[in-house]
Amino acid sequence: MKWTHRIALFGLLIFFLIPNAFSEDVRIVRDNYGIPHIFADTDEGAAYGLGYAQAEDRLEQILQNYRTAEGTLSEVLGPDYFQHDYRQRVWRHRDIAKKKYPEISAKCRGIIEAFQKGVQKYMDEHPDEVPVWAPKLEPWQVVALSRLVIWGWPEGDAGEDLKAGGIQPDPIQYHGSNEWLIAPKKSAAGVPIALIDPHLSWYGIFRFYEARFYGDTLNLSGVCILGSPIISLGHNEYLSVAMTTGSGDTADVFEETLNPDNPLQYEVDGEWKDMTVRKDVIRVRKEDGSFDDIEVEIHETRHGPVVATKDGKAYAMAIPYMEDISLTDQTYQMMTAKNLDEAKAALSHLGLMGQNVMVGTVDGDIYYQRTGKVPIRPDGVDPSKPIPGNVSKNDWLGIHPMEDLVQCENPPQGYMQNCNVSPFGMMKDSPMRLADY
Repeated sequence: MKWTHRIALFGLLIFFLIPNAFSEDVRIVRDNYGIPHIFADTDEGAAYGLGYAQAEDRLEQILQNYRTAEGTLSEVLGPDYFQHDYRQRVWRHRDIAKKKYPEISAKCRGIIEAFQKGVQKYMDEHPDEVPVWAPKLEPWQVVALSRLVIWGWPEGDAGEDLKAGGIQPDPIQYHGSNEWLIAPKKSAAGVPIALIDPHLSWYGIFRFYEARFYGDTLNLSGVCILGSPIISLGHNEYLSVAMTTGSGDTADVFEETLNPDNPLQYEVDGEWKDMTVRKDVIRVRKEDGSFDDIEVEIHETRHGPVVATKDGKAYAMAIPYMEDISLTDQTYQMMTAKNLDEAKAALSHLGLMGQNVMVGTVDGDIYYQRTGKVPIRPDGVDPSKPIPGNVSKNDWLGIHPMEDLVQCENPPQGYMQNCNVSPFGMMKDSPMRLADY
């Protein structure tokens, strides 16, 4: 593939000839705020330019994000990160992303791979900026990173259940935001007006990167996670997408009864069932620069990984995203949608974590949905605390389809707002009512 790479930095043009499989001019123009505006003939070309621009600005953060998702930080930063790495191995972000990467759509795979080629090009040109601990770039890392982004929400839900059972979970950091969406009838301009105000850290995986790029189907302005080419908050020429934290209960903890004669067995409907035991090795850097390879065991019941034990009970965390990699494709479909119907079709994949999603379109539509994979629970089950896992009658019955989720389209009030609050208090006399859900 041949790429001719032009970079315009505050009026200064720099040309690169990049040997690849086809010829394409990719131009990066930075505005007075340093935000890259990327111009290409194809979506892959635009993604390539985005990778180069991200690396130019935040290379070390990209590489650290990949290691964070893989669970290999302690190999670089030492034993303080061992528990973090162990948690990522429990959730298998790396293994599932590697295994399922071929299931990502060909279009998104092409965008991901072009993006990483842009990152690699910058690394090749600036070897002095590449940290010695840099991982080899692999496209599945983008998918592993998308899984890590999701995980804080359902893991936090399940952590609250553990607390209710008298088990103290590890702290989960929450992130809030504000959003407003005004309908044309309330707008002086006669068109929808959208605002998103994310309250996120300057550092870590939730550090956003702003860009504007033009390709074939991609004509986007917004923000993405460092290490990913997928814009998640922003707009194309047809619609805007905004999100704040908030969802239904998307995870549970099941209390498993252990066999007193064999702690690797648990009860199911009066019989003992063997846990699945996985072994993994976490490499930990020591102060002298050498490494310890520490073998860990991860125990799983039919409900999920065991995250705590107490008084003859094991507590397994059930998260409905365990095998899921759909966020990348879903976000791409949302950000290339041309109308509300296409945006709703993208949301129907249920790949998003729990969010208050608002969509405004040039057709004048405004729409809200409280997203997330919400389990269908049997009657009588209390998901606010650990659920007895020794009887199968308490097991999930499936996942609620999008039609069951709290949502609102073109409310008569002509506006929506959400600052991490219940959807039933988003507007005066809200048409959404708790009794309906």
